[in-house]
Formats: sequence, structure tokens, C-alpha cells
Amino acid sequence: MNPLVYLDAGHGPAKPKAYAPGVDEQAVAWILCEMLRDAMSREPVVVIPTRASYFDTPTLAQRVNDANRAEADLFVSVHLNAARGKVRNRIEVIHHPSRGGQIAGQAMTAALEAGHPKIGVKRIVSPSPDYPPALYVLKRTRMPAVLIECGYIHQDAGAALFRSPDYPDMLIRGMRDGIFRALQALGVIKKTGG
Repeated sequence: MNPLVYLDAGHGPAKPKAYAPGVDEQAVAWILCEMLRDAMSREPVVVIPTRASYFDTPTLAQRVNDANRAEADLFVSVHLNAARGKVRNRIEVIHHPSRGGQIAGQAMTAALEAGHPKIGVKRIVSPSPDYPPALYVLKRTRMPAVLIECGYIHQDAGAALFRSPDYPDMLIRGMRDGIFRALQALGVIKKTGG
């Protein structure tokens, strides 16, 4: 049986989101998830989106409950970040402190670091003293879960990354590799090669 990954394009048109001129989080997250699902369509992994369409906005509980009922092997939620003031642009991989969360978070971080030498990748545990909010999709899933903030779009440099054709492609390759690394590290699929 092929591994099952639930892929969550964070938020949706009716939900709060990060925004910069020409870059809207919920639209970009949706596009990234569609690109990632397409990139994985030829792989021995079943990818199920948490949203049936761009305008579909199930609650967080519905997204998590669907993944839990399906007994998914991994839950991946894709977002973009924004913050007040100066923040160094980076990708953030946020995960639960459980053993499975740690393994998935480390695997995703390593894959994204390998593909993004010009932008940093920070791994964050939630909840922790440094990042107190217990994010719903991390806390309530029964499978390992990661939430990926793909960059800070409130800054000109961060927003410009999403307007270039190369950055989304690098993100897709990194997230795809991260999913495989996580599934291998979790023992869901066997490591290949030597």
C-alpha cells in the first residue's frame, strides 16, 4: 500500500492571510500545493488535498479529522509568512515536539536547506518557549505533521522571490524531497540506493 500524505494549502479565500502587493498567501499556497501534488503524481505516494477547490475552506478541525480518519502517514501544511518590522527572510519548518514531529521536521528542514542555499531555513518546535502557540494542525493530527512557512512576503525581497519563476520551483523540489525524506526517516517507505 502506498504512503498517504495530506497536503494542506493553508487558509483559503475566507480566512486571514499574509499579503504583499502582488503576492497573496492563500493564492500562492494553493498554487504551490497544486504544483507539489502534480510533481508527486508519478510517485508511489498518494497525495490528498485538504481543500477540494480553491474556494473550499474547510475548518482546521475538518482538515485534521479527515487526515486522522484516513490514517495518513504525514500531514504537510503550506503557508507564507509576514511580520511587523525587519525579519530576515527565511523558510520556517514548524513541527510538534513529538518524536514523529521531530523526525518529519528534521527531514523537511534538511531537504529545503539543500535546495535553498541563498535563503535560510529555520526549524521551529511548536509549542515551545520560543514559539508558544500550539498550532492546531500540529497538535491535533495523529500522524507527524509539518507546517511550512515558505518565506516572509511583507518585505520587498521576500515578495520578489514569489514573483520569480525559479523560487516556486525550488520550493516544490525541496518540499517533494522533504516528504520523501520524512517518509523514509519515519520508516513508512524504504530508503533506496546506497
